[in-house]
Amino acid sequence: MQRITVVSGDGHFGGSIDVYRPYIDPAYRDRLDDLASEEAGNLMFAGLQRNSMLVPGVYEKETLAVAPDLGEDVAKRLAVQDDQGIAGEILLVGSDHTQPFFTVTNRVYPADLRAAGMRAYHRWVADIISEAKGRLFPVGYAGELLDVNEAVAELHWLAEHGFVSVFLPGYVTDNSRPPIYDRSYDPFWAACADLGLVINLHVGWGMPQGAITNLFDMALAADSKALDTDGFDLETFGSQVMEMMDANNEGSPFALDVGPRQGVWQLMMSGVFDRHPTLKLMMTELRADWVPATLAFLDEQFAKHAHGLELTPSEYFYRNCALTPTSPHRVEVQMRREIGVDHFCFGADIPHPESTWPHTREWIRHAFAGVPEDEVRKILGGNAIRFYNLDGTHLDKIAAKIGPTVEEVYEGIEVDQQYLDNWQNRAGYLKPVEQINTGKLTELIEADFALLGAQ
Repeated sequence: MQRITVVSGDGHFGGSIDVYRPYIDPAYRDRLDDLASEEAGNLMFAGLQRNSMLVPGVYEKETLAVAPDLGEDVAKRLAVQDDQGIAGEILLVGSDHTQPFFTVTNRVYPADLRAAGMRAYHRWVADIISEAKGRLFPVGYAGELLDVNEAVAELHWLAEHGFVSVFLPGYVTDNSRPPIYDRSYDPFWAACADLGLVINLHVGWGMPQGAITNLFDMALAADSKALDTDGFDLETFGSQVMEMMDANNEGSPFALDVGPRQGVWQLMMSGVFDRHPTLKLMMTELRADWVPATLAFLDEQFAKHAHGLELTPSEYFYRNCALTPTSPHRVEVQMRREIGVDHFCFGADIPHPESTWPHTREWIRHAFAGVPEDEVRKILGGNAIRFYNLDGTHLDKIAAKIGPTVEEVYEGIEVDQQYLDNWQNRAGYLKPVEQINTGKLTELIEADFALLGAQ
């Protein structure tokens, strides 16, 4: 029975506060206690998100109760992978738990504390994945880059300890640091290219610390009954926060066309891909339906400037880049050839509320119904294996036991409308093609060219 190797390019990992105590610099160990209120808030927020989406018989509270454990319990994680038919996962920071000081989901912390938390996270993850039987592939954090030599040394440590990728610098906005198109970053890019570490641009890039916790506080304040648990409407509260965080709302810190996508053309226009042609950039959770129209628009805009670049944005994209649109929308699969079949990866986004879990097999069968088998194999696993240089032989052996069969995927499935409605509510599964905001794009591109020209 032939099976398909599924690799999720978007999974999230991170433990509870105490798992980091043995790993953090002793000078900062007591500061972990400062995270207690964040930990409680994050766990409650994640629970509220899921509660707002519960549907009896479709999205059950009992099934989802394990979610907080999936960020730190490898045995439970592998059990879910087996159940969902997933042979391997790329793991990025971010779970139901708070993280040790360094991400956009934290409150505001100084750079030295963020750097200490980052190193603790890296060293904990390196230990924990040793239990994963070659199925978990972590993404590191770029760090503060206060000292480029130290940052490069950390990259070498990551590559030696099983990490396959690293976040694009500037994930947390810090105005004391130069923008990513500054030439001072060149040793960092060179090390990533030489070590084979893929640069990962994830939704939320370029956000200041405190923005998420502020949203959480605002949503609590918006409900005057928040402090009275008997009168607190969990469903309404969860819906308020979800609306605030919806990437399709311009005011959201996760708005897709304003923040993270800017990193793509900044790397292009600043010549990073010319100086480091083997450097790879993966766009994770940034969706994919915007790509054809945006690349065409970027080509037009770049042609208006005398920039001395070797390639057009479209050419850089198809040489250096790929995408993992988490919980793939039906329209994205339909647009796969316009987007680029060889540059489209699958993301399950476990354990987040918008993930395909616990319906990954059904999601794949419905989304990929009628797609030729060779394209299914590329998108569901082959592209991620190639782009991240994973051990495909090993993952194929795992998939031979737990992966979906060709018939299971290729024949498609009729899905009850309750499931489709829930997938739409959770992840926008049935949304139409995104219309790009050419006015906003023009404004940002022109500003970036002006800043580059001023250097």
